Amino acid sequence: MEICDRSDKLIPRIFVGTMYSGESEFDDCKRKIREQEGVLIDHLVIQDMLEFDAHNLLWNEWNKAKSNYDLFIKVDADTLVDDPTMFSKIWAEFRKNSRLTGIQIPLHDYFTDSLIAGLNCFSPSVVFKPSTSRLHADHADSNHDHTMKGDSVLHLSPAGRHCASPSRRQSFHYGLHRMKKGQRDTIRKVVNSWKQKGGEGRLFAMHGAAAALSHSIDHDYNTASFESEFIKIESIFDREDEIRSLLLKLE
Repeated sequence: MEICDRSDKLIPRIFVGTMYSGESEFDDCKRKIREQEGVLIDHLVIQDMLEFDAHNLLWNEWNKAKSNYDLFIKVDADTLVDDPTMFSKIWAEFRKNSRLTGIQIPLHDYFTDSLIAGLNCFSPSVVFKPSTSRLHADHADSNHDHTMKGDSVLHLSPAGRHCASPSRRQSFHYGLHRMKKGQRDTIRKVVNSWKQKGGEGRLFAMHGAAAALSHSIDHDYNTASFESEFIKIESIFDREDEIRSLLLKLE
């Protein structure tokens, strides 16, 4: 973990958690976190673990360390927080309302070319319990009082960019994961965005969504079923007959 300087106790101390599984934006993600102004940051990166295990490790590390921090911000490895004052702006919201325990700020998503629920921020009073769902491992926060999302955070939106330059593997995972979660509206947006703007990443995401219709494929990176299906799709992803079949499955 990258440790911040503790000499100035008036500057907010922020614990940033990131899970990394080969996302192509990772280096830029770290750089933009380091460039945040007016805050002291400790950045914990958890690498190459199954999503369920990585989330539970992150929740455990935060629960152990939170007495030393003013704020916890979860920044996924595919997320770029472009505004160097964003963390300071988020901290200002918590300072304005002592009852505020959580903020969720939309990100601009490449795949759907729209805003999606994205940057999640928590006060130390929030308690994370071990996740029990392998598919929804990020749903673990409890002990909230007042939260902000939707219209109440429009002045902060978008907080950054999601999957600005995704790899093929990353794109396939996006579609697979969201379809496994039942997010069909998101997949429809991906299809519409691909029809309007094209993009290899969107096409791989569509293939991932179609692959999710088979219950034998795991949504996690680095599992045998995921890797096998991804390798197969790489060989046929841009064939016209496969694309026509793909659209029939998703529309």
